[in-house]
Amino acid sequence: MKVAAVILTFNEAARVRDCLESVRWADEIVVVDGHSTDGTPDIAREYTERIFLSDRLGPKNPGGYSDQRNFALENVTSPWTFFIDADERCTPELADEIRKALADEPGDDVAAYQMRRKEFFFGVHTPYTHGSGWLVRLLRTGRARWNDRLVHEGIVTTGTIRQLQGMLLHYSKDSIADYLATLNRYTSLEAAELAKTNAPLLRRPLLESFRTFCNLYIYKGAYREGAFGLVMSAFLANYTFQTWAKHWESEMKSGRIPATHPRFRVLETVAAILRPVWITLRPPRD
Repeated sequence: MKVAAVILTFNEAARVRDCLESVRWADEIVVVDGHSTDGTPDIAREYTERIFLSDRLGPKNPGGYSDQRNFALENVTSPWTFFIDADERCTPELADEIRKALADEPGDDVAAYQMRRKEFFFGVHTPYTHGSGWLVRLLRTGRARWNDRLVHEGIVTTGTIRQLQGMLLHYSKDSIADYLATLNRYTSLEAAELAKTNAPLLRRPLLESFRTFCNLYIYKGAYREGAFGLVMSAFLANYTFQTWAKHWESEMKSGRIPATHPRFRVLETVAAILRPVWITLRPPRD
């Protein structure tokens, strides 16, 4: 069965060529671009004529990942669609496994396949900090769609999802500055998702961020990655903190919760008691 490789892009000129090279095996390549200004579409035209410009994802609609993916599905002509991001690479082993799985003509009940991803941050392999969870990326066109989450979207289908053992390679961020820019954008979208659920706020920013750090650094073993694991665990804990803090900010400004709350008085009392001790141990500097 034929398969289309779909790539969503926005100013990905520095990375999209390697991604396109890794999916040359696909019967069809579809690129949906969010009106890039760095020449990304020109690079894509070296590999395919099926390039669509769409403002569903871009500066004016930063949370349009699902819309952009579903728009791509509507413009695919192959019976199967393989989604790959511009900062990802399809390994030859995964490509062979996809072709073999589809050549065996999976039953009508099979709607999608999921696979794992090998993570690289700043060029460093991060097996403990980011792990290698399962991601649904190969869909039977017309049998599955992406849900309406603003970020970290998922699949909606009533069919069976099978697994492939081949892995994607994910070269995520090149620098801390690049990571922090993405963190700021994504946490705003995650906060908007929390607002949909009316999630409780008291104590959540601190508790959830502390839990994230312990889960990554201790339970998942990020300490094995040395200083990198410590830094990334702190960053991901900050991701959680910023998400809940932005949710709190939105709720406070809307008047749905007060700026202060009686439950915080216990914390305020403890801080007032500890303040003289702290000043004694660490005198303030002029």
